[in-house]
Amino acid sequence: MSRKRLTFESLSDIKEEGCNAEFHAAIEFLSPMKKSTTGREYYHGKVTDGGSSFRIAGFDSKSRAKLSAISAAKSPVHLTNCEVKKSNYDDALEVIGGLLLRLSLLEGQ
Repeated sequence: MSRKRLTFESLSDIKEEGCNAEFHAAIEFLSPMKKSTTGREYYHGKVTDGGSSFRIAGFDSKSRAKLSAISAAKSPVHLTNCEVKKSNYDDALEVIGGLLLRLSLLEGQ
């Protein structure tokens, strides 16, 4: 069963986990690919809309490369098919980009 995609105008509007989020933001920080203690490769970073920010994590080196190119161009990014969930480290919400994550450059920005 697919979850309903929710489009958010601002990151501060994202308040519950379990949704399929769509939003635009700027990339504030992006780590290189890393390997977890269980051997799974991942990256993490932070996205912001100027008022709020969210931790972002993903497991696909292709999406990480695309995010890196968008970040280097200092352009906002449109993210679709992101899972919002509670962090494993604290109660903060974070955005997880899975294999279905779609990224696109915001035109005219």
